[in-house]
Amino acid sequence: MVTGERGATGGRGATGGHNDKERETNSKKNFSGIIKYGSVSLKIKKGDITKERKTDVIVNGIKDSMDLSHSGKVCKTLLNICGQELQDECLSKQNEMRSCGVVVTSAPKLQCKNIIHISQDQFSRCLDKGVTKVLLEADKIGASTLSMPVLGAGAHQANVEGIKKSILGAIEQFGNSRSKKLTKIKLVIFDPNVLSIFMSHLAANDHFSPSDSKAKGSHNDESKKVELKMYSDDETERSLAEKELIRKCKLAYEEKKEKIDNLQRLTPQQIKDVVTLGLQSRIKVKYKNKN
Repeated sequence: MVTGERGATGGRGATGGHNDKERETNSKKNFSGIIKYGSVSLKIKKGDITKERKTDVIVNGIKDSMDLSHSGKVCKTLLNICGQELQDECLSKQNEMRSCGVVVTSAPKLQCKNIIHISQDQFSRCLDKGVTKVLLEADKIGASTLSMPVLGAGAHQANVEGIKKSILGAIEQFGNSRSKKLTKIKLVIFDPNVLSIFMSHLAANDHFSPSDSKAKGSHNDESKKVELKMYSDDETERSLAEKELIRKCKLAYEEKKEKIDNLQRLTPQQIKDVVTLGLQSRIKVKYKNKN
């Protein structure tokens, strides 16, 4: 007998609450999700871009003046960490920034090789073009991993939905365009409200992968249970969101049992190949020998 279980892309339960302290504690956790665009994996996670590890490049939005002390909170943090060395290098590339809109600098005292600075002045109304230039520049310098914040989300009355569309659209186009060195991109989001807007994109995305690089691993790599916690000031909205999540999980989960007479003719290696093929399609295959 072969049992095939179609894996759900979401959790199997959700709980809600209104406790501010619990919400604050929960917001510090490192939530993450992965989307595949061609050869590129996009990971959406909570975090601080200036503290990123295991990445070749981080992205920073800056004004054309290249003055780190007057270009936003992230720039000020970079100035505090990297010091005058980074500021001097930025100032030496003012002309390049004005002409290109994107420049590369070193990353003193950071856990990455380079910083790619993108002009806030030039790309505020065409963010998708700016992100595309950043990705192409990262690929050009040989970076395989890149981490970037949600550029523009900190602006007053920022249109986060529009920003999301621009950033994800540029990454998707880049990932599907051609073979490249840059294969891993991380969107590092500090604000929990902005994070929620971007994470909502995962459930509706056809390229969503529920796990990290282990998704193509062995049977033992499968996640048995995922706990999701939902928070909202509106109990009605929270309840509706919970019901919708459960509904989508049920649609994504299917179990079938079939009796196959010819299964006994398969060799052990062929059975192993069937199990492996199922895992590649996120289908768990079980084989029971009644003999």
